[in-house]
Amino acid sequence: MIMHRLGLATLALLLSACSTTTQVLEEKTATTPPPSEMTNTTHQSENHDTLPIQETLNDQTVSETMTSVKSKTEQAPTEFTSNKTLNQQNEQERQNLLNKRAELSDSIQFNAKNLTLVTGKSFSIGHSHRFDNQQEITTIQDDIQHLQNLAAAIQREQAQLEKRIETRKLSPNKADLIQVYLSEATVAQGNHSYQTMPLVGEWTRGESRMINIKDKELFNSDSSEKIAISFTEGYHLLINGQSVINVDAKTNKKEASFNVSNDKKSAIITGKIDYKLK
Repeated sequence: MIMHRLGLATLALLLSACSTTTQVLEEKTATTPPPSEMTNTTHQSENHDTLPIQETLNDQTVSETMTSVKSKTEQAPTEFTSNKTLNQQNEQERQNLLNKRAELSDSIQFNAKNLTLVTGKSFSIGHSHRFDNQQEITTIQDDIQHLQNLAAAIQREQAQLEKRIETRKLSPNKADLIQVYLSEATVAQGNHSYQTMPLVGEWTRGESRMINIKDKELFNSDSSEKIAISFTEGYHLLINGQSVINVDAKTNKKEASFNVSNDKKSAIITGKIDYKLK
């Protein structure tokens, strides 16, 4: 009876041990994936770890490249616009200088032509007669400086001349004062021509004046012309800068014909002029 009970107890223990072992194996089997699943999981894990890094590098490189291209694209029009604006400013400055140089040159030519200094003392703008409009800005500026110096010299001479003229008017020597008579003159401009009214006036040696001669038939018309009559310190009588007669202190009266162009070179003025010593 006792042996029978011991056998039953032993059998119960063995069954209990087998059941526990089976349960552990089942749990282990349930938690451990098969080899194929482990391999796939490994590959997926590797791919998951490496692909985002590669994609991140590619996105960053593309972004930097696009930013660089965009920057250069935006910079190019800016540089072009800047250069274009600078060229326009330079050209405008150059044109302003050309205009200033032309005005100075014209003024000096007129003043030098009618400056009634003693014989042998005259002014010339020299190389400015050969101005080139394609010169660089610095060269044009040099020309302007030359002309300004020349204009200042003429102005100083003109101021001294005016003092001498005033002295001659107050205390004239022989042949310092003359009476000028423009008996007749014809102005021809293209197909149109007209005769002017006679003109009479008094000049002091060294003096130059602008006179307006008008159509004698139509006094109120626009037909008129300006001429410069000068009595130089060298005793020359000039019309528009051209010598037409020499004043002789020993000859009381003299007459001469003239043929000159107007200041704009658009008309020819012909006629007769005479003087009489005062």
